[in-house]
Amino acid sequence: MFKLRSTILGLLLPMVTVNCLCQEIPSSIRNKAELLLEEENERDLEAANTNQLLDELAVQFSHPIALNQIRANEILSLPFLNRNQAIELMKYRETYGKILSLNELLLIPGFDSTTVNQIAQIITLDEIEQSTPLMKRLFSNIKNQVELRWSQNLSPPIGYHPASDSINYRYAGYYPGIAAGRRFKYTLSSPGGLAIGLTAENDAGEPFRFEKGQPGFDFISGYIQVTGRKVIKRILLGDYSLSLGQGLAAWTGFSFRKGGYDERVWKRGKAIKPYTSGDGNLFLRGGAIELNHKRVNLTLYSSIRAIDGRIYTDDTLNYPVISEGTTGLHRTKSERERRGIVNQFIYGADLSYLVNSSAIGITFITTEFSAPPTPTIELYRIYSKTKQFNKNYSLHYLFIGKRITLFGEVALSEPNGLAFIIGNTTETPFNGILNMVYRNYNLHYSAPLSNGFGENSHNNNERGFFLSWGFKPTPSLNLSLSSDVYKTSWIAYRTDFPSNGKEYTIKATWQPLKEIGISLRFRGEDKTMNSSSSSTEILAEPTSSRRTTISSRIDFKHSENLKFCTRLEWKESETGGKSKEGTALGQSITYTYNNLSITLSTLLFTSLSYEVRSSLSEPEIQGNFTIPGLIGEGYRNSILIKWKYHSINLNLKYSHAQLHHSQCNTDSPDSYITPTRDSFTLQIIYKSRRKTGKVNAQTDAPARYLFEPSDPQ
Repeated sequence: MFKLRSTILGLLLPMVTVNCLCQEIPSSIRNKAELLLEEENERDLEAANTNQLLDELAVQFSHPIALNQIRANEILSLPFLNRNQAIELMKYRETYGKILSLNELLLIPGFDSTTVNQIAQIITLDEIEQSTPLMKRLFSNIKNQVELRWSQNLSPPIGYHPASDSINYRYAGYYPGIAAGRRFKYTLSSPGGLAIGLTAENDAGEPFRFEKGQPGFDFISGYIQVTGRKVIKRILLGDYSLSLGQGLAAWTGFSFRKGGYDERVWKRGKAIKPYTSGDGNLFLRGGAIELNHKRVNLTLYSSIRAIDGRIYTDDTLNYPVISEGTTGLHRTKSERERRGIVNQFIYGADLSYLVNSSAIGITFITTEFSAPPTPTIELYRIYSKTKQFNKNYSLHYLFIGKRITLFGEVALSEPNGLAFIIGNTTETPFNGILNMVYRNYNLHYSAPLSNGFGENSHNNNERGFFLSWGFKPTPSLNLSLSSDVYKTSWIAYRTDFPSNGKEYTIKATWQPLKEIGISLRFRGEDKTMNSSSSSTEILAEPTSSRRTTISSRIDFKHSENLKFCTRLEWKESETGGKSKEGTALGQSITYTYNNLSITLSTLLFTSLSYEVRSSLSEPEIQGNFTIPGLIGEGYRNSILIKWKYHSINLNLKYSHAQLHHSQCNTDSPDSYITPTRDSFTLQIIYKSRRKTGKVNAQTDAPARYLFEPSDPQ
């Protein structure tokens, strides 16, 4: 069998082209991620922390996974692989042993050139010798990366204008900091298992000053991670993300509300991983350890962190309370007074039993705050607001069969909260995947770190059934159909009565030629809500609310140097018989010459209300994702320049927006007094690698691309 495999590999080798290492997210993968993020933003107009997904992807490209050494169950967490491909990869490795070459992936059923190119960029065949001393292993072949970023708003809103200006609005001089975001990021890693990271960031409007609780930069985050090979699987100190079960008890990393890559509705991630984003909310700060012995995996974690709160006034008393929906911004005096006034204490454990790629586990987590929740008389917040003391328990499972995947989680919270989710994924004809998910989250369930499958951001007061089918009628055509029906048993925001809703989506991607890719998406949503805004004392009449979105994307590769991308989106929102429409047309052109890439883009939009604003993203610098989302009628132009010189990556972006019909008012410090929007972003990334000797048994450096050149940086 080995001779046969070697012969086949010998025939494949002349067919491939190997290029150098590329640590930036390739355009093909970034495009796929952006389409998913646009859909997520459209589903939740207040979707936050979308950049965290790109940060996590960038980490995976910079820290390739040792394919021959990861456990079978971890293969399921690899991005860009659907269920069938992950299972076939596990079976192939169990049958033939270690994978000798990246070209060998072509021998695995379900793997084509596109799939191989994608996974080749996040894996390595390098292996660390078990006999290598610990310190030598950790500090061998160290890679360093430094990022500097400056984002300047050239036409800031009135909150940045000094009071001495002729603009005598009450919000003039509201923000003491400059209208620019600043970021410093450093990462160190080695294939031997050492990872160190530091992120320091200031958002626009936040002053750079040294005062109590602010050492210069407003947000500072860091971590140290050591990955083991035996009983101690991972030790992590500092800031980290927690991803357990199906997310009902704890999932602080980025997560799609419904589905994700390849319509994967079940969650599978690393229990603990370093936090690499600049968002100031969704992470833990403390220590965690992951232990593994044979089939038993134990994760212990704890966190102590100061979070933003709110000063509540009760008669003559002022005291801190838990703040709902904190933004992490500390620009104004009142925002800085809320900074870190509430302490959050978290500790818990997860014990899982692994059988090949299947797992069953139990989770325990305690969350305690040093302050009570905000007092409220709003009925819809009685059950959904964060509690001061929280204890959560859950039982979760993931069973991978030959043609079916079963998954679920049952979670409890004190005193009588219950939430559960069950689902299955089944193979169908036409290389298809059928997903069915049922969820039921009762009113009393409370879990501050929950982020499970569902319609709402809080996993309570909701039950629903989700059904989707993705299939390939031809090798070049992918189709997917999905439907979600959900209900609430209590009132919610802008809904003074139990309500119901439904969501349905049709997506298609077609690649008739290697140079052309076409994607289409139709999404509709119907739900009941208040006919108009009302107080909590008088219940509003229910009415039907409907939203429809049709979007398309065409990618055309004229040559290796010239690429085109055309986007079109149409939206309609109807509430109480009143209809609103919005349209957007985007066009981008990318020209590449050696290590230089220039992208010109334009966006024409007409969206006279917030509900129908554009969800189209635009080309961005490395690690950043932007949906302008401008309201009104106008255009937005931008130019993005990427240049690589040896170990330095230089990214520069300038954008200009002009609104023809917009309302300029002074209702808030974020209001604009002119119809123009100008900004630029400068990003410098320095990468270095220090080789100290060979510690791998297979190759010195993995080939990352097999069939096409890497994207310029």
